[in-house]
Amino acid sequence: MRRNISGVRRALAVAALAAAAVLATPAIATAAPVSAVNGIVRVANFTTAPTPTISGTVKVGQILTAVPGTWKPAPSAFKYQWQRNGANISGATARTYKLGWKDGGKSIRVKVTAVRSGYTSLSKTSAAKSVPIDAAAWARGTYGTFAAVTVSGSGDKTIALPAGAQSGIVAFTHSTGTYDYVYGSIVNGAGDLVDTFDFADELAPSGTWGYGLDKYSRGGTKLKVSASGSWKLTIKPVYTAGALASGVSKSGKGPTVLLYSGAKRTLSASFSVPGATSGYNSVYQYYPSSYSNMDYDVLFGGMGTKYSASAALNPGPTLLEVNADQNWTLLTK
Repeated sequence: MRRNISGVRRALAVAALAAAAVLATPAIATAAPVSAVNGIVRVANFTTAPTPTISGTVKVGQILTAVPGTWKPAPSAFKYQWQRNGANISGATARTYKLGWKDGGKSIRVKVTAVRSGYTSLSKTSAAKSVPIDAAAWARGTYGTFAAVTVSGSGDKTIALPAGAQSGIVAFTHSTGTYDYVYGSIVNGAGDLVDTFDFADELAPSGTWGYGLDKYSRGGTKLKVSASGSWKLTIKPVYTAGALASGVSKSGKGPTVLLYSGAKRTLSASFSVPGATSGYNSVYQYYPSSYSNMDYDVLFGGMGTKYSASAALNPGPTLLEVNADQNWTLLTK
């Protein structure tokens, strides 16, 4: 049988040309730098991964912004997680974060995670920023806020507390007759007594008292005034109280309420009641998780026309209630 040698040669030539064409075809590059060797997939890493920074004023009420820096190659997205004292803050996953009253006295930082297809996600954490204590912001968050109310009267009167005013301070003045007095009591909807205090007498015709400051004396709905003579009072939110600064002497007359934002110190106090045969003076401190879970400590108290004392003052944010018949001076050191 005769073989078709020319046909076989032509077939071999065509096959050789096809193989050469395949070998000559350039490889198609992929966007993601992923490679496979012996069936093992390898994912690339970022070559430049800077430590993020935080911009903005570090103060309660201000907004901070995470600055991730310049990464190489550029990530397709960044993820953010803000942290307080090293622990994640629930829901704080935006690039910006508004400092709240709970951040006062704490450290704040942000963790930034870079994401890109074909690359291993990488997280970097910023240096922490210390947030100054803000006792007024703490008091606003702890005791709430409401519109102040001013009431005048003479003798006994019952006043409905403003909405949201289960805790507050009452600034008052009254007539200065020899035996004039103003007493106050807070009652709930059932008429039960939940807090009580002496507004004023002939020794202290004006001043400020707090009510509902510890968790056991909240829930009141009315202020009952028992008085001789005329009086005027203003019911205000706790955060509007005056401030006691660290290392600065502060003096006053009559009872008062003060906010403290400083560090742990020694509080020294002196009291005088000129023109009287006696007097009672004391200082209470209200702060979170205090002794016996009562939300307050009695720092000191004593009788006499002159009285001096000192005690350890817990760090802020905290609230001081000064019970003084007349003159007082406080100093933290």
